[in-house]
Amino acid sequence: VTSRIKQNLPSVSVILIMDSDNEEQLFSAMKCGASACLTKDIDPSDLVNIIKKVAQGAYPISEALLRPGIASRVVDEFEASSLISKEVNNLLARLSPRESEILGHLADGSSSEQVSQALNINEEAARHHLNLILTKLVANDHNREVIEAAQSHLPSIVSRARLAGKPEADYITKDEFTEFKESLRERFKSLSGELG
Repeated sequence: VTSRIKQNLPSVSVILIMDSDNEEQLFSAMKCGASACLTKDIDPSDLVNIIKKVAQGAYPISEALLRPGIASRVVDEFEASSLISKEVNNLLARLSPRESEILGHLADGSSSEQVSQALNINEEAARHHLNLILTKLVANDHNREVIEAAQSHLPSIVSRARLAGKPEADYITKDEFTEFKESLRERFKSLSGELG
């Protein structure tokens, strides 16, 4: 649901409430673009403070990157992206060396203070890097959806050409490409919520 909301209304901030603290759900919420993810037993005054922070444009969910388990998953996510074909990988955001260093320390269990000291940066700079990492994670998740949509339509075009008795080739015709382009455009519009 969060992904759909963010695709249709990117300026809307989403705060999710979970039954319990679950890293799998938290990681999914991060990738979908949620601004905050809380448990249902949160203290009411803390909830009000989180809502105020989100209303001011903050992303409290980025603090989840301070958890070693979440930081490790983010590292794995970016490493998996680097294994994709060169063409697709060029469409995805990569971590800077500094961001990789920060995540590495966090994945190893270092606190934000320890990371700041080890890398000789202030905590504000470390938080800024965490927000950049989160932004890249969300962008990559969205870009993967678009790439998968494009890839899912291309084989069907080639298969239809084979079924029509056309000789197998390493290329498609202009008409086939136009059809592919239009189907991709429609798929992209549906992903971005422009279809009504």
